[in-house]
Amino acid sequence: MEALELQQALALEKRMYTLLNEAFDISKQLAEAIERGDQVAIRMLLSMRREPLENLRKVRHALEEQRDALAPAQARQLAELLNGAAAVGKEEERLAEQVALNGRLLKQIVELDRILNQKVS
Repeated sequence: MEALELQQALALEKRMYTLLNEAFDISKQLAEAIERGDQVAIRMLLSMRREPLENLRKVRHALEEQRDALAPAQARQLAELLNGAAAVGKEEERLAEQVALNGRLLKQIVELDRILNQKVS
């Protein structure tokens, strides 16, 4: 895969990391508001959380468009990297590391959401 495609995918994955961090921070604030029973803050934080989640969807869509624009072999290689496959060459390492980092943060968000859902219900 070309270095330019790897750089573009890495930039999108870094953007995704920023958005995941934003969603995680808002989720932590939401947990605190739930603990306090602050209904106004809960509604506000739920509303605030929509934006980074919507932007995450857009970034994921941009990655899919990038993948779809590549030749079949390169598209398959990028798809595998984006799904957590190990880097084949040194030039792919940064992207694979960022994908792994994003995956770990996403798992933390999912776990926090599970806890928040239990508290709310």
